Parts: sequence; C-alpha cells; structure tokens
Amino acid sequence: MGWGEAYWDQWRVFFLALKDEERQRYRETWPEPESWQGLYAFIESGEPPPWVIEREKNWRARIPCRVQMSSASATTTGLYGWSGNT
Repeated sequence: MGWGEAYWDQWRVFFLALKDEERQRYRETWPEPESWQGLYAFIESGEPPPWVIEREKNWRARIPCRVQMSSASATTTGLYGWSGNT
C-alpha cells in the first residue's frame, strides 16, 4: 500500500482502543464522508462496506478470470488471487 499503510495501521489500533463512548464521540466529530459510509463499521467488525463490495463487483466484471488447470480440477483465479472451483 505504500507509506499510508503504516498510518492506517496506527490509526486503526488507536480507533479500536477507544472506549465505546469515546468512539461514538469520534464518529460524531469526524463523520464518514458520504462515499466512505460503512468504514467505521468495517474497522470494528471486518464486514466490508457496501461501496467496497460494489467496487469489487465492478472490478471482477472488467477483469477476466484466468482458468488454471490442475490434475484434480480447474480453478479460476480472479481479483486478489481468489480461487474457486469451476
């Protein structure tokens, strides 16, 4: 990710260390931009925000999967190296 990755990791640790009421105050002081809705929930639960799911669907639609043949079965490899049986 580059130099921002270290900052992201430090900020995430800071955010998760806040007590519930401090975290709520932080959310009110620094609301998520409209295009980032669900970011705080993602950090807390690991559940991808709707915009991430939509973006990945769009990427997958534009990037063709490669079919890899193995001795057992064919698998597809798409975005982020995801593999699934075909």
